[in-house]
Amino acid sequence: MAYGRRALGASFWSLMTNGGQQIIGFLFFVFLARLLPPEDFGVIAMALLVVDVLATIGRVGQVEALVQREEIDDRLCGRLFWVLQLIGLALMGLVMLAAPPISAFFRVPELVMVLVALAPVCWLQNLSAIPEARLRRDFRYKELALRSIVGMLVGGLAGVIAAFAGWGVYALVVQRLTNQLAQNVLLWASVRWVPAIDFRPRTGDQPLFPTLAFGAKVAVATLLNTANVRLIDVMVGFFMGPVALGYLRIAWRSFDFIMQFSIIPVVNVALATFSRLRDEPARLKRAYLKMTALASLSIFPICFGVGSVAHVALPIVFGERWMPSAPLMQALSPIAVAATINYFFVPLMTAVGHANWVLRQGLFQLVLSITLTYAASQWSIYAVIAAHVARATIMALLNMWSIRRAVGISPAETLSAIAPALLSALIMAASVWASWIWLFDHGGTLLHLFALIAAGVAVYAGILLLLFRRFVMGLWDEFQQMRRARKTGSGAVAE
Repeated sequence: MAYGRRALGASFWSLMTNGGQQIIGFLFFVFLARLLPPEDFGVIAMALLVVDVLATIGRVGQVEALVQREEIDDRLCGRLFWVLQLIGLALMGLVMLAAPPISAFFRVPELVMVLVALAPVCWLQNLSAIPEARLRRDFRYKELALRSIVGMLVGGLAGVIAAFAGWGVYALVVQRLTNQLAQNVLLWASVRWVPAIDFRPRTGDQPLFPTLAFGAKVAVATLLNTANVRLIDVMVGFFMGPVALGYLRIAWRSFDFIMQFSIIPVVNVALATFSRLRDEPARLKRAYLKMTALASLSIFPICFGVGSVAHVALPIVFGERWMPSAPLMQALSPIAVAATINYFFVPLMTAVGHANWVLRQGLFQLVLSITLTYAASQWSIYAVIAAHVARATIMALLNMWSIRRAVGISPAETLSAIAPALLSALIMAASVWASWIWLFDHGGTLLHLFALIAAGVAVYAGILLLLFRRFVMGLWDEFQQMRRARKTGSGAVAE
Protein backbone atom coordinates (compact mmCIF):
# COMPACT_ATOMS: atom_id res chain seq x y z
CA MET A 1 0.00 0.00 0.00
CA ALA A 2 1.16 3.54 -0.65
CA TYR A 3 1.00 4.59 2.97
CA GLY A 4 2.51 8.02 2.35
CA ARG A 5 -0.36 9.06 0.10
CA ARG A 6 -2.96 7.16 2.10
CA ALA A 7 -1.81 9.04 5.21
CA LEU A 8 -1.91 12.36 3.38
CA GLY A 9 -5.51 11.66 2.45
CA ALA A 10 -6.36 10.58 5.98
CA SER A 11 -4.75 13.78 7.26
CA PHE A 12 -6.84 15.98 4.96
CA TRP A 13 -10.03 14.15 5.91
CA SER A 14 -9.12 14.20 9.59
CA LEU A 15 -8.35 17.91 9.36
CA MET A 16 -11.81 18.66 8.00
CA THR A 17 -13.74 16.54 10.48
CA ASN A 18 -11.55 17.41 13.43
CA GLY A 19 -12.12 21.06 12.63
CA GLY A 20 -15.83 20.60 13.19
CA GLN A 21 -15.43 18.88 16.53
CA GLN A 22 -12.93 21.45 17.77
CA ILE A 23 -15.18 24.32 16.77
CA ILE A 24 -17.99 22.73 18.79
CA GLY A 25 -15.73 22.29 21.82
CA PHE A 26 -14.35 25.80 21.56
CA LEU A 27 -17.81 27.34 21.29
CA PHE A 28 -18.83 25.66 24.54
CA PHE A 29 -15.58 26.86 26.11
CA VAL A 30 -16.33 30.44 25.06
CA PHE A 31 -19.86 30.18 26.39
CA LEU A 32 -18.66 28.89 29.76
CA ALA A 33 -15.98 31.59 29.91
CA ARG A 34 -18.73 34.20 29.63
CA LEU A 35 -20.63 32.56 32.52
CA LEU A 36 -17.79 31.70 34.92
CA PRO A 37 -15.04 33.89 36.45
CA PRO A 38 -11.28 33.46 35.85
CA GLU A 39 -10.83 31.90 39.31
CA ASP A 40 -13.00 28.89 38.37
CA PHE A 41 -10.87 28.21 35.31
CA GLY A 42 -7.76 28.51 37.47
CA VAL A 43 -9.05 25.96 39.99
CA ILE A 44 -10.04 23.44 37.31
CA ALA A 45 -6.62 23.90 35.69
CA MET A 46 -4.94 23.02 38.99
CA ALA A 47 -7.06 19.88 39.31
CA LEU A 48 -6.41 18.78 35.74
CA LEU A 49 -2.68 19.17 36.32
CA VAL A 50 -2.90 16.14 38.59
CA VAL A 51 -5.59 14.17 36.79
CA ASP A 52 -4.18 14.51 33.28
CA VAL A 53 -0.64 13.61 34.37
CA LEU A 54 -1.82 10.48 36.19
CA ALA A 55 -4.14 9.55 33.32
CA THR A 56 -1.15 9.72 30.97
CA ILE A 57 0.84 7.46 33.29
CA GLY A 58 -2.09 5.08 33.65
CA ARG A 59 -2.37 4.31 29.95
CA VAL A 60 1.25 3.11 29.95
CA GLY A 61 1.59 4.16 26.31
CA GLN A 62 -0.43 1.15 25.15
CA VAL A 63 -2.28 3.00 22.39
CA GLU A 64 1.05 3.86 20.77
CA ALA A 65 2.54 0.44 21.56
CA LEU A 66 -0.28 -1.45 19.84
CA VAL A 67 -0.36 0.89 16.85
CA GLN A 68 3.39 0.45 16.44
CA ARG A 69 3.30 -3.39 16.51
CA GLU A 70 3.24 -5.15 13.15
CA GLU A 71 0.58 -7.62 14.35
CA ILE A 72 -1.80 -7.84 17.31
CA ASP A 73 -4.40 -10.39 18.35
CA ASP A 74 -7.48 -10.37 20.57
CA ARG A 75 -5.74 -12.29 23.34
CA LEU A 76 -2.95 -9.72 23.72
CA CYS A 77 -5.48 -6.88 23.61
CA GLY A 78 -7.60 -8.58 26.25
CA ARG A 79 -4.74 -9.08 28.68
CA LEU A 80 -3.57 -5.50 28.22
CA PHE A 81 -7.12 -4.24 28.74
CA TRP A 82 -7.47 -5.82 32.19
CA VAL A 83 -4.03 -4.65 33.27
CA LEU A 84 -5.01 -1.10 32.34
CA GLN A 85 -8.26 -1.37 34.33
CA LEU A 86 -6.37 -2.26 37.50
CA ILE A 87 -3.97 0.62 36.95
CA GLY A 88 -6.79 3.07 36.25
CA LEU A 89 -8.73 2.14 39.39
CA ALA A 90 -5.57 2.39 41.51
CA LEU A 91 -4.81 5.87 40.17
CA MET A 92 -8.39 6.98 40.76
CA GLY A 93 -7.99 6.04 44.43
CA LEU A 94 -4.62 7.78 44.58
CA VAL A 95 -6.11 11.06 43.35
CA MET A 96 -8.80 10.92 46.02
CA LEU A 97 -6.27 10.25 48.78
CA ALA A 98 -3.85 12.93 47.57
CA ALA A 99 -6.51 15.65 47.16
CA PRO A 100 -6.06 17.30 50.63
CA PRO A 101 -2.25 17.71 50.46
CA ILE A 102 -2.43 18.94 46.86
CA SER A 103 -5.03 21.53 47.90
CA ALA A 104 -2.77 22.64 50.75
CA PHE A 105 0.18 22.99 48.34
CA PHE A 106 -1.73 25.43 46.12
CA ARG A 107 -3.45 27.08 49.12
CA VAL A 108 -6.86 26.62 47.44
CA PRO A 109 -9.31 24.83 49.81
CA GLU A 110 -12.01 24.18 47.18
CA LEU A 111 -9.52 22.14 45.16
CA VAL A 112 -10.08 19.07 47.39
CA MET A 113 -13.59 18.24 46.21
CA VAL A 114 -12.82 19.19 42.61
CA LEU A 115 -9.99 16.62 42.56
CA VAL A 116 -12.20 13.95 44.12
CA ALA A 117 -14.90 14.59 41.52
CA LEU A 118 -12.43 14.38 38.62
CA ALA A 119 -10.61 11.27 39.88
CA PRO A 120 -12.70 8.81 37.76
CA VAL A 121 -11.14 10.30 34.61
CA CYS A 122 -8.02 8.20 35.34
CA TRP A 123 -10.05 5.00 35.02
CA LEU A 124 -12.38 6.17 32.23
CA GLN A 125 -9.44 6.96 29.93
CA ASN A 126 -7.99 3.50 30.49
CA LEU A 127 -11.36 1.99 29.68
CA SER A 128 -11.07 3.36 26.14
CA ALA A 129 -7.35 2.84 25.47
CA ILE A 130 -7.39 -0.55 23.71
CA PRO A 131 -10.45 0.17 21.52
CA GLU A 132 -8.83 3.44 20.47
CA ALA A 133 -5.62 1.64 19.51
CA ARG A 134 -7.54 -0.88 17.39
CA LEU A 135 -9.31 1.90 15.49
CA ARG A 136 -6.09 3.84 14.91
CA ARG A 137 -4.33 0.76 13.54
CA ASP A 138 -7.08 0.39 10.95
CA PHE A 139 -7.11 4.11 10.01
CA ARG A 140 -10.75 4.28 11.16
CA TYR A 141 -10.66 7.99 11.86
CA LYS A 142 -14.31 8.49 11.01
CA GLU A 143 -15.33 6.60 14.16
CA LEU A 144 -12.74 8.44 16.24
CA ALA A 145 -13.95 11.80 14.95
CA LEU A 146 -17.61 10.93 15.61
CA ARG A 147 -16.73 9.87 19.13
CA SER A 148 -15.04 13.20 19.84
CA ILE A 149 -17.83 15.28 18.30
CA VAL A 150 -20.58 13.57 20.28
CA GLY A 151 -18.49 13.68 23.46
CA MET A 152 -17.97 17.41 23.11
CA LEU A 153 -21.66 18.03 22.42
CA VAL A 154 -22.84 15.99 25.39
CA GLY A 155 -20.16 17.34 27.73
CA GLY A 156 -20.62 20.93 26.57
CA LEU A 157 -24.39 20.88 26.99
CA ALA A 158 -24.08 19.31 30.45
CA GLY A 159 -21.51 21.92 31.47
CA VAL A 160 -23.61 24.84 30.26
CA ILE A 161 -26.70 23.52 32.06
CA ALA A 162 -24.67 23.14 35.26
CA ALA A 163 -23.24 26.66 34.87
CA PHE A 164 -26.72 28.14 34.47
CA ALA A 165 -27.77 26.19 37.57
CA GLY A 166 -25.07 27.99 39.55
CA TRP A 167 -22.67 25.09 40.01
CA GLY A 168 -19.61 27.29 39.44
CA VAL A 169 -16.38 25.36 38.98
CA TYR A 170 -18.29 22.06 39.16
CA ALA A 171 -19.89 22.92 35.83
CA LEU A 172 -16.43 22.37 34.33
CA VAL A 173 -16.14 19.08 36.22
CA VAL A 174 -19.49 17.92 34.83
CA GLN A 175 -18.39 18.88 31.33
CA ARG A 176 -15.21 16.79 31.54
CA LEU A 177 -16.85 13.69 33.04
CA THR A 178 -19.83 13.55 30.68
CA ASN A 179 -17.55 14.16 27.70
CA GLN A 180 -15.38 11.18 28.64
CA LEU A 181 -18.37 8.93 29.34
CA ALA A 182 -20.01 9.70 26.00
CA GLN A 183 -16.75 9.10 24.13
CA ASN A 184 -16.28 5.74 25.83
CA VAL A 185 -19.77 4.54 24.92
CA LEU A 186 -19.31 5.39 21.23
CA LEU A 187 -15.80 3.96 21.10
CA TRP A 188 -16.91 0.58 22.42
CA ALA A 189 -19.87 0.57 20.05
CA SER A 190 -17.43 1.03 17.14
CA VAL A 191 -15.02 -1.82 17.89
CA ARG A 192 -17.52 -4.57 18.79
CA TRP A 193 -14.85 -6.41 20.74
CA VAL A 194 -15.19 -8.03 24.18
CA PRO A 195 -11.96 -8.57 26.17
CA ALA A 196 -11.60 -12.06 27.60
CA ILE A 197 -10.29 -12.63 31.13
CA ASP A 198 -7.57 -15.22 30.51
CA PHE A 199 -3.98 -14.80 31.67
CA ARG A 200 -2.98 -18.48 31.39
CA PRO A 201 0.19 -18.82 29.28
CA ARG A 202 -0.27 -20.44 25.88
CA THR A 203 2.07 -21.44 23.09
CA GLY A 204 2.35 -18.68 20.52
CA ASP A 205 1.19 -15.90 22.82
CA GLN A 206 2.19 -12.42 21.72
CA PRO A 207 4.44 -10.97 24.46
CA LEU A 208 2.63 -9.01 27.17
CA PHE A 209 5.51 -7.59 29.17
CA PRO A 210 7.64 -6.39 26.21
CA THR A 211 4.56 -4.56 24.91
CA LEU A 212 4.03 -2.98 28.32
CA ALA A 213 7.73 -2.11 28.55
CA PHE A 214 7.77 -0.45 25.13
CA GLY A 215 4.61 1.46 25.94
CA ALA A 216 6.01 2.52 29.30
CA LYS A 217 8.90 4.25 27.53
CA VAL A 218 6.45 6.08 25.29
CA ALA A 219 4.28 6.94 28.31
CA VAL A 220 7.22 8.40 30.20
CA ALA A 221 8.19 10.46 27.17
CA THR A 222 4.59 11.64 26.75
CA LEU A 223 4.44 12.40 30.47
CA LEU A 224 7.60 14.46 30.24
CA ASN A 225 6.19 16.42 27.30
CA THR A 226 2.95 16.97 29.23
CA ALA A 227 4.91 18.03 32.30
CA ASN A 228 6.86 20.54 30.23
CA VAL A 229 3.59 22.27 29.31
CA ARG A 230 1.80 21.83 32.63
CA LEU A 231 4.84 22.95 34.61
CA ILE A 232 3.91 26.49 33.68
CA ASP A 233 0.48 25.98 35.24
CA VAL A 234 2.13 24.72 38.42
CA MET A 235 4.46 27.71 38.67
CA VAL A 236 1.80 30.28 37.82
CA GLY A 237 -0.74 28.63 40.14
CA PHE A 238 1.72 28.46 43.03
CA PHE A 239 3.34 31.88 42.70
CA MET A 240 0.49 33.94 41.21
CA GLY A 241 -2.74 32.17 42.24
CA PRO A 242 -5.86 30.84 40.47
CA VAL A 243 -6.93 34.17 38.92
CA ALA A 244 -3.67 34.61 37.00
CA LEU A 245 -3.81 30.94 36.06
CA GLY A 246 -7.35 31.48 34.79
CA TYR A 247 -6.17 34.22 32.43
CA LEU A 248 -3.36 31.95 31.27
CA ARG A 249 -5.81 29.09 30.67
CA ILE A 250 -7.81 31.20 28.23
CA ALA A 251 -4.64 31.80 26.21
CA TRP A 252 -3.62 28.12 26.49
CA ARG A 253 -7.07 26.87 25.53
CA SER A 254 -7.22 29.18 22.54
CA PHE A 255 -3.90 27.89 21.26
CA ASP A 256 -4.83 24.31 22.08
CA PHE A 257 -7.89 24.83 19.88
CA ILE A 258 -5.58 26.00 17.12
CA MET A 259 -3.32 22.96 17.53
CA GLN A 260 -6.24 20.55 17.59
CA PHE A 261 -7.72 22.18 14.51
CA SER A 262 -4.56 22.52 12.47
CA ILE A 263 -1.85 20.02 13.36
CA ILE A 264 -3.22 17.24 15.59
CA PRO A 265 -5.28 15.65 12.74
CA VAL A 266 -2.04 15.18 10.81
CA VAL A 267 -0.08 13.98 13.85
CA ASN A 268 -2.82 11.48 14.70
CA VAL A 269 -2.10 9.48 11.55
CA ALA A 270 1.67 9.94 11.75
CA LEU A 271 2.55 7.00 14.01
CA ALA A 272 0.58 4.43 12.02
CA THR A 273 1.99 5.80 8.76
CA PHE A 274 5.62 6.02 9.87
CA SER A 275 5.46 2.55 11.47
CA ARG A 276 4.50 0.94 8.17
CA LEU A 277 7.17 2.80 6.22
CA ARG A 278 10.05 2.34 8.67
CA ASP A 279 11.78 -0.24 6.44
CA GLU A 280 11.57 2.04 3.38
CA PRO A 281 13.69 5.13 4.19
CA ALA A 282 12.93 7.04 0.98
CA ARG A 283 9.16 6.69 1.35
CA LEU A 284 9.35 7.44 5.07
CA LYS A 285 11.23 10.65 4.31
CA ARG A 286 8.68 11.73 1.70
CA ALA A 287 5.78 10.99 4.03
CA TYR A 288 7.38 12.96 6.88
CA LEU A 289 8.08 16.01 4.73
CA LYS A 290 4.58 15.95 3.18
CA MET A 291 2.90 15.74 6.57
CA THR A 292 5.09 18.49 8.01
CA ALA A 293 4.34 20.75 5.06
CA LEU A 294 0.62 20.04 5.32
CA ALA A 295 0.59 20.87 9.03
CA SER A 296 2.49 24.11 8.48
CA LEU A 297 -0.03 25.31 5.89
CA SER A 298 -2.74 25.44 8.52
CA ILE A 299 -0.98 26.07 11.84
CA PHE A 300 1.15 29.07 10.81
CA PRO A 301 -1.57 31.36 9.42
CA ILE A 302 -3.92 30.56 12.30
CA CYS A 303 -1.36 31.09 15.07
CA PHE A 304 0.17 34.25 13.66
CA GLY A 305 -3.24 35.48 12.58
CA VAL A 306 -4.69 35.05 16.07
CA GLY A 307 -1.70 36.86 17.50
CA SER A 308 -2.23 39.81 15.18
CA VAL A 309 -5.95 40.22 16.03
CA ALA A 310 -6.01 39.06 19.69
CA HIS A 311 -6.38 42.62 21.01
CA VAL A 312 -9.55 42.99 18.92
CA ALA A 313 -10.95 39.44 19.05
CA LEU A 314 -10.58 38.51 22.70
CA PRO A 315 -12.93 41.08 24.29
CA ILE A 316 -15.48 40.41 21.54
CA VAL A 317 -15.35 36.63 21.93
CA PHE A 318 -14.75 36.10 25.65
CA GLY A 319 -15.81 39.43 27.14
CA GLU A 320 -13.98 42.46 28.48
CA ARG A 321 -12.99 40.79 31.77
CA TRP A 322 -10.69 38.44 29.84
CA MET A 323 -8.72 41.25 28.17
CA PRO A 324 -5.56 40.49 30.24
CA SER A 325 -5.27 37.25 28.24
CA ALA A 326 -4.78 39.11 24.91
CA PRO A 327 -1.05 39.91 25.28
CA LEU A 328 -0.48 36.33 26.49
CA MET A 329 -2.00 35.01 23.26
CA GLN A 330 0.18 37.36 21.22
CA ALA A 331 3.31 36.24 23.05
CA LEU A 332 2.45 32.58 22.42
CA SER A 333 2.00 32.83 18.65
CA PRO A 334 5.68 32.26 17.64
CA ILE A 335 5.56 28.82 19.26
CA ALA A 336 3.83 27.56 16.11
CA VAL A 337 7.17 27.18 14.33
CA ALA A 338 8.70 24.94 16.98
CA ALA A 339 5.44 23.04 17.52
CA THR A 340 5.29 21.96 13.87
CA ILE A 341 8.64 20.23 14.29
CA ASN A 342 8.22 18.98 17.85
CA TYR A 343 4.82 17.35 17.36
CA PHE A 344 6.18 14.91 14.77
CA PHE A 345 9.29 13.95 16.74
CA VAL A 346 7.68 11.42 19.09
CA PRO A 347 5.68 9.47 16.45
CA LEU A 348 8.66 9.39 14.08
CA MET A 349 11.14 8.18 16.71
CA THR A 350 8.61 5.70 18.10
CA ALA A 351 7.93 4.27 14.65
CA VAL A 352 11.60 3.62 13.89
CA GLY A 353 12.21 2.02 17.30
CA HIS A 354 14.05 4.85 19.05
CA ALA A 355 11.82 5.12 22.12
CA ASN A 356 14.95 5.62 24.24
CA TRP A 357 15.76 8.76 22.26
CA VAL A 358 12.29 10.08 23.00
CA LEU A 359 12.82 9.40 26.70
CA ARG A 360 16.19 11.15 26.80
CA GLN A 361 14.76 14.11 24.92
CA GLY A 362 11.88 14.34 27.38
CA LEU A 363 14.17 14.26 30.40
CA PHE A 364 16.38 17.00 29.01
CA GLN A 365 13.35 19.06 28.08
CA LEU A 366 11.94 18.72 31.60
CA VAL A 367 15.17 19.96 33.19
CA LEU A 368 15.31 22.85 30.73
CA SER A 369 11.66 23.70 31.33
CA ILE A 370 12.03 23.66 35.13
CA THR A 371 15.06 25.93 34.95
CA LEU A 372 13.60 28.47 32.55
CA THR A 373 10.09 28.50 34.03
CA TYR A 374 11.21 28.84 37.64
CA ALA A 375 13.48 31.74 36.77
CA ALA A 376 10.79 33.44 34.69
CA SER A 377 8.08 32.98 37.34
CA GLN A 378 10.00 35.31 39.63
CA TRP A 379 9.38 38.13 37.16
CA SER A 380 5.95 38.02 35.54
CA ILE A 381 3.50 35.87 33.64
CA TYR A 382 4.81 37.37 30.39
CA ALA A 383 8.31 36.21 31.24
CA VAL A 384 6.90 32.71 31.81
CA ILE A 385 5.38 32.72 28.31
CA ALA A 386 8.69 33.89 26.81
CA ALA A 387 10.50 31.07 28.62
CA HIS A 388 8.00 28.56 27.24
CA VAL A 389 8.56 29.73 23.66
CA ALA A 390 12.34 29.67 24.18
CA ARG A 391 12.18 26.11 25.54
CA ALA A 392 10.13 24.90 22.57
CA THR A 393 12.53 26.53 20.10
CA ILE A 394 15.60 24.96 21.70
CA MET A 395 13.93 21.55 21.61
CA ALA A 396 12.96 21.97 17.95
CA LEU A 397 16.61 22.51 17.05
CA LEU A 398 17.67 19.43 19.02
CA ASN A 399 14.84 17.35 17.54
CA MET A 400 15.86 18.20 13.98
CA TRP A 401 19.40 17.08 14.78
CA SER A 402 18.08 13.80 16.23
CA ILE A 403 15.85 13.22 13.19
CA ARG A 404 18.85 13.62 10.91
CA ARG A 405 20.76 10.98 12.90
CA ALA A 406 17.85 8.54 13.06
CA VAL A 407 16.33 8.68 9.57
CA GLY A 408 18.61 10.91 7.50
CA ILE A 409 16.27 13.89 7.12
CA SER A 410 18.38 17.03 7.40
CA PRO A 411 17.27 20.18 9.24
CA ALA A 412 17.47 22.03 5.92
CA GLU A 413 14.93 19.65 4.37
CA THR A 414 12.55 20.04 7.32
CA LEU A 415 12.85 23.83 7.27
CA SER A 416 12.36 23.89 3.50
CA ALA A 417 9.09 21.99 3.92
CA ILE A 418 7.69 24.62 6.30
CA ALA A 419 9.31 27.73 4.80
CA PRO A 420 6.55 28.64 2.28
CA ALA A 421 3.81 28.64 4.91
CA LEU A 422 6.00 30.43 7.46
CA LEU A 423 7.02 33.28 5.18
CA SER A 424 3.46 33.73 3.92
CA ALA A 425 2.07 33.75 7.47
CA LEU A 426 4.62 36.32 8.68
CA ILE A 427 3.80 38.67 5.79
CA MET A 428 0.10 38.17 6.51
CA ALA A 429 0.49 38.97 10.24
CA ALA A 430 2.49 42.12 9.50
CA SER A 431 -0.14 43.24 6.98
CA VAL A 432 -3.00 42.68 9.43
CA TRP A 433 -1.23 44.57 12.21
CA ALA A 434 -0.43 47.47 9.89
CA SER A 435 -4.04 47.56 8.67
CA TRP A 436 -5.34 47.74 12.24
CA ILE A 437 -3.07 50.69 13.04
CA TRP A 438 -3.15 52.70 9.81
CA LEU A 439 -6.46 51.85 8.13
CA PHE A 440 -8.75 51.17 11.09
CA ASP A 441 -7.14 53.54 13.61
CA HIS A 442 -7.00 50.88 16.38
CA GLY A 443 -10.70 50.05 15.97
CA GLY A 444 -12.10 47.22 18.09
CA THR A 445 -15.56 46.45 16.69
CA LEU A 446 -16.84 43.20 15.22
CA LEU A 447 -16.77 44.80 11.77
CA HIS A 448 -13.10 45.66 12.22
CA LEU A 449 -12.37 42.07 13.27
CA PHE A 450 -14.08 40.60 10.19
CA ALA A 451 -12.24 43.03 7.94
CA LEU A 452 -8.88 42.12 9.49
CA ILE A 453 -9.56 38.39 9.14
CA ALA A 454 -10.62 38.79 5.50
CA ALA A 455 -7.50 40.81 4.77
CA GLY A 456 -5.33 38.17 6.43
CA VAL A 457 -6.86 35.31 4.43
CA ALA A 458 -6.45 37.23 1.18
CA VAL A 459 -2.82 38.15 1.86
CA TYR A 460 -1.86 34.62 2.97
CA ALA A 461 -3.47 32.93 -0.02
CA GLY A 462 -2.07 35.55 -2.38
CA ILE A 463 1.51 35.17 -1.14
CA LEU A 464 1.33 31.37 -1.33
CA LEU A 465 0.02 31.42 -4.90
CA LEU A 466 2.33 34.21 -6.01
CA LEU A 467 5.61 32.99 -4.51
CA PHE A 468 5.05 29.28 -3.82
CA ARG A 469 2.58 28.15 -6.45
CA ARG A 470 4.53 24.99 -7.29
CA PHE A 471 4.60 23.98 -3.61
CA VAL A 472 0.85 24.48 -3.19
CA MET A 473 -0.05 22.74 -6.44
CA GLY A 474 2.10 19.75 -5.49
CA LEU A 475 0.14 19.21 -2.30
CA TRP A 476 -3.12 19.84 -4.15
CA ASP A 477 -2.24 17.18 -6.74
CA GLU A 478 -1.59 14.72 -3.92
CA PHE A 479 -5.01 15.49 -2.47
CA GLN A 480 -6.75 15.09 -5.84
CA GLN A 481 -5.10 11.74 -6.50
CA MET A 482 -6.19 10.58 -3.04
CA ARG A 483 -9.80 11.56 -3.83
CA ARG A 484 -9.74 9.69 -7.14
CA ALA A 485 -8.39 6.61 -5.37
CA ARG A 486 -11.21 6.72 -2.83
CA LYS A 487 -13.85 7.07 -5.59
CA THR A 488 -12.51 4.02 -7.43
CA GLY A 489 -12.28 2.09 -4.15
CA SER A 490 -8.59 1.29 -4.53
CA GLY A 491 -7.72 2.63 -1.08
CA ALA A 492 -4.19 3.45 -2.19
CA VAL A 493 -2.40 5.44 -4.78
CA ALA A 494 1.04 4.82 -6.11
CA GLU A 495 3.70 7.16 -4.98
